[in-house]
Amino acid sequence: MFVFNILLAIFIILGGISGYIPQFYKIIKYKSVENISELSILIMNIGMMCLTMNSMIFNWVYFLNLNIYKLLPFITIAISWLMVLIYYIIYITYKIKNLEKRFISGFRYLFTYIIFSLLVIALALGEKMEHNTNFFITYANILGIFSGIANGCVYIPQIYTLIKNKNNGNISLLMYALQTPGNIINILFQILYNSPISTWITYVICLVQQSIILGLMIYFHCKNKKYEEI
Repeated sequence: MFVFNILLAIFIILGGISGYIPQFYKIIKYKSVENISELSILIMNIGMMCLTMNSMIFNWVYFLNLNIYKLLPFITIAISWLMVLIYYIIYITYKIKNLEKRFISGFRYLFTYIIFSLLVIALALGEKMEHNTNFFITYANILGIFSGIANGCVYIPQIYTLIKNKNNGNISLLMYALQTPGNIINILFQILYNSPISTWITYVICLVQQSIILGLMIYFHCKNKKYEEI
């Protein structure tokens, strides 16, 4: 079981990284962020940040013991957040280039700094968790709930943009084809490690919304391809 869990965690981590590669490649290749919703990416960053802090507090005792095996659920979540952050930075970089809104550059660094500051605060809180366990468990649950709320609406702007424009633009179909089933594996992995529902409910919400986006993208891809042939 130990070896299986390690291999499963490695698979999830590699899958989480590779799931974003097609989108990164497509943006960089075409130098375009057409039809990609900035609001969705921004909400996704906030939601994943809160989820990472939630998992960190619940697993703080394993940080103290340097128990890497028990920290695998946290590591998978933290890497997912890192990929979302990279996604946002790449998006902003090419949006600034396209629209010449240079003031957004300052916002990008400010946003990164705020995230870093909140992570440091979470680490400081986690250090004192053993002295007031109930408070920090409640705090972690609130972060998890907030993450769930954020992720409950994270893809709504993207769904709206797709329906409004009736085409996929520069959104990567392959990214959603990889990430949608990947969420199912993430959910099972978190449950396997007895993570609280406030941690893995986010993946359930993302699974539903990503499934809708994937369905829309396949529909518009087939529809537009049909018109091109005609």
